[in-house]
Amino acid sequence: MDLSPQRSQAVNFWLMLALSSIVATVGIIADSTPTAISTVITAPLSTPTMGIALQSV
Repeated sequence: MDLSPQRSQAVNFWLMLALSSIVATVGIIADSTPTAISTVITAPLSTPTMGIALQSV
């Protein structure tokens, strides 16, 4: 299956969003702060932040 780069990025975005939502739900149900914080790391919007952090090193 050949996906265009834009479509591939969209699929990755929705996959990361779904994963982040699942992790957040588990963290809320389990009342676990570290799990809830890990949601921030897996969030799809953290990618630009990580890029900026890596660029500054």
